[in-house]
Amino acid sequence: MILDIDVGNSRLKWLLRAMDNKPVSRGSVSCGQWTDGSIVLDEIVSRVRISSVKGDMDADLTNFCQRKLGVNPEFAKVNDGTAGLSCGYSNPASLGVDRWLAALACWKNISRQAVVVDAGSALTIDLLADNRHRGGYILPGLKLMAGSLGVGTWGVRVAQERTAEICPATDTSGAVTNGSLLAMVGAVTHAARLAGVDDIVLTGGDSSQLKKYLLEQFCVTEVPDLVLDGLVVALP
Repeated sequence: MILDIDVGNSRLKWLLRAMDNKPVSRGSVSCGQWTDGSIVLDEIVSRVRISSVKGDMDADLTNFCQRKLGVNPEFAKVNDGTAGLSCGYSNPASLGVDRWLAALACWKNISRQAVVVDAGSALTIDLLADNRHRGGYILPGLKLMAGSLGVGTWGVRVAQERTAEICPATDTSGAVTNGSLLAMVGAVTHAARLAGVDDIVLTGGDSSQLKKYLLEQFCVTEVPDLVLDGLVVALP
């Protein structure tokens, strides 16, 4: 069995695969609540592949793999030219590995002309066009964007959790939440128009909220395990 792990800014997701890379079981946990007991497996694991954007967890994950599973984990890195995809960054090592893996999974499995969007704690947008990775954008995610107004202003803040919509709001909490979603949808739309592509590939916890507002204009594919699928491409 192969254990794939995606360590994001706020959550750790794992996916157990058979040796042919077909999914067997999965789970997730808040990064702040992760312990050695968060991943319980009955199967024997022969490989562990990890995507990590939280370097402070790497040592603990390595110890977990060595002590609990008896294997040394393989950490994915950005390698220009993997699967024939060139990296748009002048310094490829400075590109977030999660963004690279999502782009690789899209490139290999879905489309080579697409906007790859990860709507998590941050909103990342990466452009695949002209048969290469052309770089991208990073914005605050939905919660971070809404929360920033509470830090930078005196009275503009979200009083309670609520579902974001595109329509104009009639109260301040709604205006902040809806405005944040509007900004995210607008950013993705404009990025796609600038790149001249019609395919949008979404992943991340807030991807479903974006999807319904993009479907009228674009061909949208939502792939919850996009980063984990990228591990298969980067570390076959």
